[in-house]
Amino acid sequence: FNIGRRRMRVAETAVALAALASGVALAAPMGQDGNPMFGLQHVVGGIAIALVGYVVFTKILSPSKTEPPEEEEPKGNFIKVDAGDIRGYKRGTMQEIDVPGEKQKILVTRLLEGNVFATGAKCTHSAVRLVTGVVSEDRVVCPAHAASFCVRDGSVTDAPAFDGLHTFDLDIVDEHIIVYVPSPMPEFKKARACSCNSNAAPSTIVVVGAGAAGLSAVETLREEKFDGRIILIGKEKHLPYDRVKISKSLKASVESMTLRKKEFFDDAKIELMLDTTVTKLNASAKNLVTDKGETISYDKVLLCTGGTAEVPWMTGIPGYNQDGIHILRVPEDSKKVDEKITAIGSDKIRVVIIGSSFIGMEAAAYFKQTSKIEDVTVVGKEEVAFERVLGKDIGQALMNMHSEKGVKFEMNAGVVSFDGKDGHVTSIKLDNGKVLPADLVIIGAGIVIPSEYVKDNTGIEVFRDGSIICDDKMMAAKDVYVAGDMARFKLWMIEKHTRIEHWDVAIQQGKIAALNMVEKNAIYRSTPFFWTAQFGKSVRYCGHALQWSEQIVKGSLEERKFAVYFIDNDKVNAVCTLDMDPVAVAAAELIRVRAMPHPDEIRKPDFNIITHLC
Repeated sequence: FNIGRRRMRVAETAVALAALASGVALAAPMGQDGNPMFGLQHVVGGIAIALVGYVVFTKILSPSKTEPPEEEEPKGNFIKVDAGDIRGYKRGTMQEIDVPGEKQKILVTRLLEGNVFATGAKCTHSAVRLVTGVVSEDRVVCPAHAASFCVRDGSVTDAPAFDGLHTFDLDIVDEHIIVYVPSPMPEFKKARACSCNSNAAPSTIVVVGAGAAGLSAVETLREEKFDGRIILIGKEKHLPYDRVKISKSLKASVESMTLRKKEFFDDAKIELMLDTTVTKLNASAKNLVTDKGETISYDKVLLCTGGTAEVPWMTGIPGYNQDGIHILRVPEDSKKVDEKITAIGSDKIRVVIIGSSFIGMEAAAYFKQTSKIEDVTVVGKEEVAFERVLGKDIGQALMNMHSEKGVKFEMNAGVVSFDGKDGHVTSIKLDNGKVLPADLVIIGAGIVIPSEYVKDNTGIEVFRDGSIICDDKMMAAKDVYVAGDMARFKLWMIEKHTRIEHWDVAIQQGKIAALNMVEKNAIYRSTPFFWTAQFGKSVRYCGHALQWSEQIVKGSLEERKFAVYFIDNDKVNAVCTLDMDPVAVAAAELIRVRAMPHPDEIRKPDFNIITHLC
């Protein structure tokens, strides 16, 4: 119980006195006339019972046994911050508190159980103020991307954050919360303890894929004190980076997207093999072969090589290999696109985007809002954008937002050919007969899973789309694990195998796989969550709805401020919000703890999902 040292001493004294009184009463036998007989032996017996009760409470059960004596305060230079009267904190709430002389603030959270904790105030993934999020169980959840942190120790409890929060000692003095903040105040990110005492242990773990899942896995292995050899193999030449930024900001440099510097891997004794492709996995022999001719043996292996945007339904179209046709998958792609725009000029270039889901629509918003391109057209096979994932109503609302900004649409259309001149694309012919002039074509039509290197391994089941089937521990076969885009895993909330291409899912699955590699018996129990920002509006989606019989709309689709609940069989499977933070993260938590209200409750005019977390 985090109620402060002084309060605990008072509680201990009260319990000791109660134990004394109870001990005396229990030890004093009743006489024949009903009057207690307080013989010396009975008093001694009562005192003995009281002492036993006091020792049991103060030395065994009491949480204050590990705290410093009342007169002691944390050693070193500290700022004593009065965070206010504890009675001003409702249970299940948090407050942001200024620290005198510091630019940073602290977050003071009171859990439903009544305990109070102090941590850093910003999300370590996005620097968003956590006070604008929600409190759920013993965690605080960022409203932007659903990263969550345990307030007891500051650890990351859910992706996409990699770094934890700092925690601060506190005390309760005369009903006031006193927080001891180190001076100078540490940076708001708390680095994970990923040191390695020795890499001479005989065990070797190889992680194939240096993306979100791979980085999460190797960090978790070291954090869990695995001191064996770790090899991280990546197809690209770059250190692990934040891939989601590629379609959101073409001018972002690789350095600005890099998640960990080279020194981190050196210090953690994680061997990097970048610019390397695995061409064959031999699960029975426990080794793999690379494109450089090396054979690497392992004790356990994690496969998380993701997908490729070079999809056959596009690459097979006549004229695809001409200059000016690009995907947005790696930093080199965004650089080439940016150079093309600069060379032609934003007022002259004609851009056509193939694909009307998240990558395509993010690119359209970026070209219009940031690059100031006049002529932007999106081509989609569905009737409205996002239709397959979000449905027609939400898709139409988002399309309207784009149309108002000048984005043009060609829906219910497919590409017949890419036409050009002198090796450069000049137009696109659609199956509806239309021809769209184009100087730049962006392909955002999904991904395929390149898992050929896994085939012909007995015991590893490869699905028809190339994904690898695994259980909720991310195990595909004995000592073979899989995570990220290529994992077809059993999702707890629908009790079916599925594949989810979300950044935060990949990070969390990498962590789960690593925990099971070191026998921690962890299962994937997070709520899938993804996000996008377009024209200053934030779209959030949590859960997983393969189908739905109804969508309950709270707010207004026309005003583009809404929360939509996806219902199937009287159950909420997903929630999509636009400009309604922190509703999406509250919904994600309620789905996770299986406490989402019934659709009848959600239909009520005064429904407020935040109150259901309290």
